[in-house]
Amino acid sequence: MLLISIMAALCSTLASVPQLLGHTHKLSNTTMALRGTGSLLWTIYGIIRMEYALIIASGLATLVEIGLFLKTNCGAKPSSNDTGHDSIDAVTAASRQQTWPIEPGTHD
Repeated sequence: MLLISIMAALCSTLASVPQLLGHTHKLSNTTMALRGTGSLLWTIYGIIRMEYALIIASGLATLVEIGLFLKTNCGAKPSSNDTGHDSIDAVTAASRQQTWPIEPGTHD
């Protein structure tokens, strides 16, 4: 029983960490709010029952969800044409800015 509770606590607590470390511009605020509220309620329940493992695991999960929400809503938003290929975009932009001499009789 103890092993199951430890595994459940780890899964619940660490579920959103990969998203927190990665890109967050496509995450749903509703989903984050529901997970954050759920983990906060589990923290409160753990406090009432004086179950320290539940308090710690749910408290950490709540902090991760708050961090995700802040990163998603307060962080820098990528531009609509941001593809993540900065070096390629820089070369493309530089080639567009370069002006070429127009030879006589070659333009319409």
